[in-house]
Amino acid sequence: MKWLKIVPILMLTTLIASLVTPVALTADETPVENENIVRDVNVGGEAYGLYKTAIDFTEALDLAYTMKNLTYSLLQWEIENNVQVANVSLTRGDFFLGKAIELGENNTQRAIVFAIVAAIHYSHAPAFANPVLAKIIPQTLDENGTLTNATVEAVLNKADELKGLLEEAIVQVEEWNLTVPQLVYWHIERGDNLTAMAEELLETNLTESFWHAVGGYRAYIRGFAVLVKSVFAQKIRLAASDYEGLSNRLIVPRGLKLQLLIASEKLPAEIRERIRGKIEAGEIRNFKELAQYVRNEATQLREKYRAMQIDAVAKILVDYIIKLELRHPVLIREWRIQQNVTELYQYCRQLVENVSKETGSTGLQLLYLSLYKFQLELRKVIQVEMDIKSIFDSELVRVRMGQ
Repeated sequence: MKWLKIVPILMLTTLIASLVTPVALTADETPVENENIVRDVNVGGEAYGLYKTAIDFTEALDLAYTMKNLTYSLLQWEIENNVQVANVSLTRGDFFLGKAIELGENNTQRAIVFAIVAAIHYSHAPAFANPVLAKIIPQTLDENGTLTNATVEAVLNKADELKGLLEEAIVQVEEWNLTVPQLVYWHIERGDNLTAMAEELLETNLTESFWHAVGGYRAYIRGFAVLVKSVFAQKIRLAASDYEGLSNRLIVPRGLKLQLLIASEKLPAEIRERIRGKIEAGEIRNFKELAQYVRNEATQLREKYRAMQIDAVAKILVDYIIKLELRHPVLIREWRIQQNVTELYQYCRQLVENVSKETGSTGLQLLYLSLYKFQLELRKVIQVEMDIKSIFDSELVRVRMGQ
């Protein structure tokens, strides 16, 4: 249905709008005061406040090893898929874990913080699964940068691999006699439904199939994130459902790193977790670097989604021209012959891309301007008045009313 095909355009427009919205990155240098914090502990050049009620060294070490064992396969999978930040996080986790063991006998407080920081680095693993798709999708697009069946199949394959890793992690958690939240299974079921729908739509609606495949992949990521946070919570004796701010129940970052983490909360969800991981890893060290990284990420995402949006509009235009050809076969055939339009999709995509570059329009505005542009092109060849937009709108009304 044509109305349903317009939905991805609206989704893309919303996402792009969130990426171009200015984000205020300001630092509040007021130190966090809390009577429950023993003292600031220097770890790897960063200051952390250690709470009086924090776990002891044995528990901290157990937490670090548990998080590493739980996420190691996922981190290795991400590294194999060329996600460099996963390798950085694993390396830093191992470094801090080694330092915790080294200091365990002589400096218990610093050792506890080292172990907790190691656990935090390992626990970032689910967030690093997001860039995997960004690595594989460009390789499967056609020469014009548009979706192909291979794109959807690649996403589905990665979703299946990720689901397998999640199921292995669930078995591991059960063997440790820890609780697996029902929310994890809910995310798996949702991922299964979305990927099944993607397979079903693959031959009939490539754009919808792609979005369902991506949705399924992200559902498995969310399931993994819930599982990791739940295990972290259980290991520090918090309610398994209390997922937010877990590490801050043990240690709290101080100084500039704290301000960077606070600022990152204002960023769009699509890039927030990746940036928080880089702040934790020490790759983003000040507000200048944070602003530069946000700009780079936003530019890349805008270009990616702009290409997808052009593809979606072009396919709607193709469907519509085919429908016009059925109603006015002589006129449209004459236009195709005179304009030498042998490949309809390529013609439509070039038209939409030109409109996008000339006007900077997105979403439904891009669709309607492309329809108007096509109407002008049509009039150059056939001297017949035809209000393309009005005809298109009347079709949408009939679709909405179920006619």
